[in-house]
Amino acid sequence: ADEGRHHGRVILHAHTSWNQVLAAPEGRIAAATPSSFSPSVPRKRRIAARRPDLQIASEKKSATLALALIAAAALASLALVVDRGGVWSNDQALKILQVKNLLAEGGGFAYPYPAADLDPEAAFSPLPTMFTWEHDGAYYPIFSYIHALLSAPFALLLGEAGIHVLPLLGLLLSAWLAGILLRRLAPRAPGWSGPLAVGLATPMFFYGLVVWEHSLCVAALLAAVALATREGARTPARIGAGVLVALGVG
Repeated sequence: ADEGRHHGRVILHAHTSWNQVLAAPEGRIAAATPSSFSPSVPRKRRIAARRPDLQIASEKKSATLALALIAAAALASLALVVDRGGVWSNDQALKILQVKNLLAEGGGFAYPYPAADLDPEAAFSPLPTMFTWEHDGAYYPIFSYIHALLSAPFALLLGEAGIHVLPLLGLLLSAWLAGILLRRLAPRAPGWSGPLAVGLATPMFFYGLVVWEHSLCVAALLAAVALATREGARTPARIGAGVLVALGVG
């Protein structure tokens, strides 16, 4: 009798599960199969199998929180650690001077010589030794003019602090793109792992604090890889990736 009742319960369970499969709308049959109702499958896994959008939203949320943490750490470092009265290298000083000269009245791309009235022949001018090239008696910096032009509006709005906007933006973009690429290679990796690894555990954090275009170059190269390796990428995406590579290394 006990064995008969046991077989009856098994048949009833199978019958109920099959009815659920038949009643399920098209596209949801996989979620209504008997295996998804098995007690041996963990509840969280069953929920993720039925509602993958929740898992995607959770990964995006953790990645966003990671980016917010990187931004907070960078801003705190700029405010409390980075010496605003000096620079890490003379390259930074010349890049800052380049931006300031663009914003000065009558300024341009050429470096000015403040002592020109006292030294009209520029015999004692330091400009020839300041990473410059000479054209028609004027000395122009060898550094990126695109970076200077993009930095100028932020410097105009925020003062000298605005010169740090682009490096910080490059840091955050690089961390975000690294997270996207990591999820493609390792879908089970936590959403925060890629951004935090690149944003806080590599030299990218340092280059996000100094006046340099390195972080933007890395962001451009990562964006190129993301475009070129995207599933179903076509010719326009590959051309865009090539343009980003040219900007990143040029």
